Parts: sequence; C-alpha cells; structure tokens
Amino acid sequence: MGIMTRVHELVSSNINATLDKAENPEKLVRLLLRDMEETLGEVKQACAETMASQKRTRRHLTEEQRQAERWHNRARLALEQHREDLAREALLERRGHMQRIEELERDLTQFDDLVDQYQSDIIAIEEKIVQARKRQQELAHARSEADRRRAVRHQRGPRAPQASFVRFEVFDQRLERLGRESDAVACPAKRSLREEFEELEVQEAIDLELAALREAVHNPVNTDSPIE
Repeated sequence: MGIMTRVHELVSSNINATLDKAENPEKLVRLLLRDMEETLGEVKQACAETMASQKRTRRHLTEEQRQAERWHNRARLALEQHREDLAREALLERRGHMQRIEELERDLTQFDDLVDQYQSDIIAIEEKIVQARKRQQELAHARSEADRRRAVRHQRGPRAPQASFVRFEVFDQRLERLGRESDAVACPAKRSLREEFEELEVQEAIDLELAALREAVHNPVNTDSPIE
C-alpha cells in the first residue's frame, strides 16, 4: 500500500467511532497514536526529499535556460560574421537545451503539486493526533474515576477478560523516490527511415531559425522581435 493511500485512509478515519467499538480503547488509542506519529514522520521525510528534488530541478532549469540563451547569441554572432555553418551548429545546440527545458518544467510542476499535497497531509495528520490525544486523556480520566469509585465502595469486581483489540494496519515505510535525473543519450546503431525524416524536419526548422536570424542581423529595425 502506497504512502498516499495510507495517509488518505488515516485522515478519513473516524477515531471516536473506532474507539467506541473497541473492547480495550485505551490500548487501541496508544496503537493509533504510535502509527499516526510514525506516518507523520514518513510524510515529513518524503516532503523534505521532494523539496530537495524540487530545488535541484529549479537549479538545472535555470542553467538550461542560460545555455539556450547563450547558444542563441552565438548563432546571431556567427551570422554577423558570415559563418552560417557555425550559426547552424549553434542553433542545433540551442534546440537540445530547449528540449531539456520542457522536460524540467514538467518535472517541476509535478514536484510542486507533490509538495503541496504532502504539506496538506502533514496538517491533517497533526490534527488527527491532537484529536487522538484528547480522547486518550478522556479515557484515562474515565478510568481514574472508575477506580476511585471502586476504592470508595471497597469493592473489587472481576477483571474484565481481555478481548482482542481492533487491528490497525501498520503502515510500511517504503517510499518510491521521485525525480529521476538522467543525462545519458542513446545512440542507435542504425538509422531508420523515420529517423531520416525526423532529421530532415529538424534541419528544416534550423533553416527557418537561420532565416529569421539573418533577417534580424541585416535589418536592425527588426532586431527587437523575439526569436522562438
């Protein structure tokens, strides 16, 4: 069972109803508190790890954006120096950085959503713990009152047989790590027909970018227009 499912079941549970049905509510509430505190620790740890991945992703995204802008400027410089061959290579480099930017932006969105969910779960679990502790105090007070009344009457009733308490499923502690980072590039042994056409499409896109840059370089009036 995943951590998100376990947290959902915990948050949606009715502690008072569960304890009312238990033969030994004091023992059960201790078990519930132990499991809730363990789960709270797991969620906080998962949130911290996700926030670390979120921070790394933002740092990588900023670097990729810087590199994309750098290669765009290099392509422009190459055209100004009448080196269209270098401009083409620069735009190819920029294209690779732009693809990585899209991937990092998707990852960052997922990390943002996950951190928000973890923080919401932490608040909900802490509220459940407060509720369980309050009920624990009420149960302890009720037991003390019963003991006091028995002492006043000088009576000892038979000890109630110990019934099996309601089993609360112990939460496992495994968390699937998010945020894989891979920089390896696969090199196919043989290029397929589809790959040949994909390369032609890329070259066509580069030609269009070169044409736009060439127009910007030779016509300063249009230099302020953004280049996609």
